[in-house]
Amino acid sequence: MHTSGIPREEIFVTSKVAAENKTYESAAQSIDETLKIMGLDYIDMMIIHSPQLWVEVNQSENRYLSENREVWRAMENAVEAGKVRTIGVSNFNRADVENILEVCRIRPAVNQVLCHISNTPLELIDYCNEQGIAVEAYSPVAHGATLKDPGVAQIVEKYHV
Repeated sequence: MHTSGIPREEIFVTSKVAAENKTYESAAQSIDETLKIMGLDYIDMMIIHSPQLWVEVNQSENRYLSENREVWRAMENAVEAGKVRTIGVSNFNRADVENILEVCRIRPAVNQVLCHISNTPLELIDYCNEQGIAVEAYSPVAHGATLKDPGVAQIVEKYHV
């Protein structure tokens, strides 16, 4: 980015607070380290990567509700300090989003979720839309599996896309 010749304000940079950061202090440190490593004055969007620690994803009932509120508070403070422009979440279900909405000063701008042709969480998408939270799909081609589907291959060939 620094050598691209493109002005910084024309590049939108998103980063994430790693799932393992579940304290105010570790989240704030993560944001500062990201700024330093990337050599930036601000990040356009910072996202909580997961409501659960990676080692517990889909393995535990613990949703880290109070911890995620602390991470969210650190991100709100980073916005107020000018380090981050907007904040959001990733992999949050409805209860996780509600947990943040109950205490936030700044509402999540986005919920980044696994969403593709064989995994479309319509209830969560509808809920986020009702709350004014944009939904951003990750792995929209199902980690490449969709591209191997014969039906999709026919569509690709037919429409040259």
